[in-house]
Amino acid sequence: MVGALVSACGEDVPRPAGPVSVGPIESTDGQSAGGAGRLLTKADGPRFSGIATAAIGDTCSGALVVASADPAASNAPAYLLTAGHCAQGGFPPPNAVVSGLELGGSPTSVRFREFADSQDAAVGTRASRVIFSTMKGMDLALIQLVSTRAELRARGIVPFVLSGTPTAAGEEVAIVGHPNLQPATISTCRFARRLPVVLEGGYHWFDAEADDCQGEAPGSSGSPVFSLATGLVVAVENTLAEPLLDGFSPCALNHPCEVTSAGVQYADGAVYAMGVSGLLACFDSTGSLDLQRSGCPLDRGVGMDASPQMNLVAAGGGQPVSFTLAANGLTHHRWAFGAAGTVDCRAVDGYGAVQAWATAPAIQVVQPAVGGVSLLCLQAGVGPDPAGSGWQDLATPTVIQLETSEP
Repeated sequence: MVGALVSACGEDVPRPAGPVSVGPIESTDGQSAGGAGRLLTKADGPRFSGIATAAIGDTCSGALVVASADPAASNAPAYLLTAGHCAQGGFPPPNAVVSGLELGGSPTSVRFREFADSQDAAVGTRASRVIFSTMKGMDLALIQLVSTRAELRARGIVPFVLSGTPTAAGEEVAIVGHPNLQPATISTCRFARRLPVVLEGGYHWFDAEADDCQGEAPGSSGSPVFSLATGLVVAVENTLAEPLLDGFSPCALNHPCEVTSAGVQYADGAVYAMGVSGLLACFDSTGSLDLQRSGCPLDRGVGMDASPQMNLVAAGGGQPVSFTLAANGLTHHRWAFGAAGTVDCRAVDGYGAVQAWATAPAIQVVQPAVGGVSLLCLQAGVGPDPAGSGWQDLATPTVIQLETSEP
């Protein structure tokens, strides 16, 4: 009887009228860009039914997404967009890429419609497969759910549409998720800047998008970032620069630092997200994900492993550091090395000559004498020609961080 009462209570959440949730997002009275966030209520049900909490690797936020509003794809599989570290859990190696991982009997939980005044209306399902997850240059994951899009729509849940356009400077955005795993919350602000590289605890994030939305906290990872003007998903939140208290240093976990041509800087309170504009190329005409499609930018997982994955060098630097390479079926490699901010791992000019792994199974560099972070960039493949199809894409190089503490 209790179950019947709960179900009836939850049915007063308004349902979406269409197959997707799209269109401008209007701020409510009293909410302004950069101001405090607000809890969503059942009145927000039609617009934000696709926001979820996801307990897969870690418990985070996520969003049901599609590439198009075309109703022809309404019977396609249902995909949840979240952060890579949420799907993998713990702290996988910095250059890890996972694809096609069947979750089988793994305990997972994905719950939609958890609003402040109607949590009893939550709709639950499970994750069935990690289509793609990476923490190599991009903290992003796409998860297939047990339920299909059609099944979820019958339960009042519809997806959001991904944007094919990068976030514009000064654009107003909204982050919607579950900070501290509380009921769904919306916070609005402006997109501030796009960083070539952000470093965090041995991980590197290329083209990270920074903003100053308020109220983000553990549990917010994986939250979709929307354009207020279009209502399209432009990015997925991945990390927050927490205050630097005693004993903490920039570039550590939860204390990401920004790398620009001016050097390494720390922006206390900044929220970082991964842009998603390239993901449209990964969907076929039926609305299904196909990572092998032409133009899909997601990492193919090609690359040599380097050990150690991160190196902390004693005060003073100026000493040689050696990295052992695991071939992973590849035969040749080339590398670049320099201080963060001076070396671009995605630019071919800084790389040296191609070497055969059989004769050069290790890389030795000399750490700068001054304190700071340096980057070892590694590209590998089959055969001596980096332009060959068996080579790692230069857009997704392997990156190892070396840190020299101040004398």
